Amino acid sequence: LAQLVAPPSEALKDFEEPRNDFLDAAFACGMATGMADYEEAAASRKAAIFKNLFSSLPKKDAVIAEVGIGSFPNAPFFSVKEAPRGMDIIGIDPNDKMAR
Repeated sequence: LAQLVAPPSEALKDFEEPRNDFLDAAFACGMATGMADYEEAAASRKAAIFKNLFSSLPKKDAVIAEVGIGSFPNAPFFSVKEAPRGMDIIGIDPNDKMAR
């Protein structure tokens, strides 16, 4: 796999916006606890999307990057029988509070 390296500090000044810890924590909490109705409504569509995704991947040792992973509401879709064995999931989210 590729080695992860930090971007030059001058690049961060152009692209890294300051974050508000309180707002990030509040948003993360809301996403983790307040999305049940949406997740239920979207479950069948998401299941079809993930089934299609898994059919296009190697059957073993696939690597998936989920951008905007949030509180990982898609976790149930990664545990289906169609999912590749030994799969690595890389979660990317700009809100550090989502990891809690």
